[in-house]
Amino acid sequence: MATHHKPPTFTAVTPYLTTTGADDLIAFLQQVFGAQLVDRHTDESGRVAHATVRIDDAVLEVSEANDTWKAMPLALHVYVPDVDATYKRAIDAGARSTMEPKLHDYGERGGGVQDRWGNHWFLATYVGQPGDKGGS
Repeated sequence: MATHHKPPTFTAVTPYLTTTGADDLIAFLQQVFGAQLVDRHTDESGRVAHATVRIDDAVLEVSEANDTWKAMPLALHVYVPDVDATYKRAIDAGARSTMEPKLHDYGERGGGVQDRWGNHWFLATYVGQPGDKGGS
């Protein structure tokens, strides 16, 4: 029996993307964020019943929408090493710009995109609070 209440690499809260075209969404995550496919399970028709992907230190779960679980877009805030490069990869992968990257007064350079599944991605690189010598 497991000694922990969650898998070793998961946090207590894990975003779950239920979508139409789950395999294509996983490919988008790999292209834009360098996501690693951790596992992929299919139903009897070969569609994604459950998949786990890792982006940096975060885990996302993905599945194909069905009669019970309808497609439901999410909004996600993702920290990346280079927001401008990530934003460009997202646009190149077919996402629509919702905000070009810019410096925000709360210590981030960030911008946003919406993917073709309706998910909103706020992409950001932490640059430090004004006057914070730890930021760049």
